[in-house]
Amino acid sequence: EGAVRMCFNKGQQVPPDCICDSKGQATTDPKLFYGNPKGTIKPFGGSTGYKGTGLAIMVDILSGTLKGDLVTDDSIIGNGLCFIVINIANFIETGKFQELSDSLVEYIKSSPAINDNDEVMVPGELNFNIRKKRLKEGITIDNAVWIQIKKVAQDLKVGID
Repeated sequence: EGAVRMCFNKGQQVPPDCICDSKGQATTDPKLFYGNPKGTIKPFGGSTGYKGTGLAIMVDILSGTLKGDLVTDDSIIGNGLCFIVINIANFIETGKFQELSDSLVEYIKSSPAINDNDEVMVPGELNFNIRKKRLKEGITIDNAVWIQIKKVAQDLKVGID
């Protein structure tokens, strides 16, 4: 939803087949997603519309319901948070785990890209690359977010000059 919010703040359209309006009609207009009533993010799988739904429900349960939030309450703004900590050594030797994980990533990235100029990426890689770029070049903040930051800073009596 964060990517939809960024498009909304910037007055941009979202890519096709990402969101629906409140009547379930596909749209590229994030204003219709945030309408009253709200629209929805489409699940993976296009017209079959089911892939990713189970994962999305589990994310809501772990990041909202588990901590006592009513995830169906539209008045709650923001994202929930959940940490799951797994001691890998309880299952497999950590060096072997790293070796197998690296091998999986290498296998995935060896797939041919759809377009010759593109790169096959694993989950998180795009954001990791963006982070590296932002650490080097800085972060661009759209005006709507900057206004929100200034308001919070003013409410907390924190200078941000």
